[in-house]
Amino acid sequence: MDHTDIVATSAVREAGNRDEFVEEAWRECRFNVRVIDGNEEAALSYLGVKKGLSLIASPLVVDLGGGSTEFMLENAGGVFALSLPLGAVRATETRMNSDAIRRALAVLNQHKAEWADNPLVFVGGTAATLAAVKLKLREYRSELVHGQMLSCQDVNEIYNKLNSLTLPERRLIPGLQPERADIILPAR
Repeated sequence: MDHTDIVATSAVREAGNRDEFVEEAWRECRFNVRVIDGNEEAALSYLGVKKGLSLIASPLVVDLGGGSTEFMLENAGGVFALSLPLGAVRATETRMNSDAIRRALAVLNQHKAEWADNPLVFVGGTAATLAAVKLKLREYRSELVHGQMLSCQDVNEIYNKLNSLTLPERRLIPGLQPERADIILPAR
């Protein structure tokens, strides 16, 4: 590998001590951490999908992260990129219910018709976790998760199953990392 960039996303870009974090990363590890905005985060996620799933034309890429969710699409209509302060950890910590999440996503409603023909590709930990749960992976294997397709029915079934369990029971589900068991439900 000729070059490595280290970037920080939502958690660092919104942190009150972001400059101290960047300085400490340099002092302790000699890592030059670059804090990126939501649009660049969306672009990097999109680039990863285009390189990793090159056969998918004009995907709507959604990076559902811990503190933010990025959306990006390139098609004949141009480039659309949006970063919303809505993520799995944030939704859990602020106790967002499904109505609040729908309100936060309402800005996307105006684009439904124009995106109807674009394949939807989710990236990030929540998407990988849902695929791993579907596959019942006892040990995470990226080559099995990468490119995995989940239907709305798959997601609803996983959600309903996880929602019916207590937190200790969710921590035992194959494919669900125990440390994600408390944040996975708001991410639906």
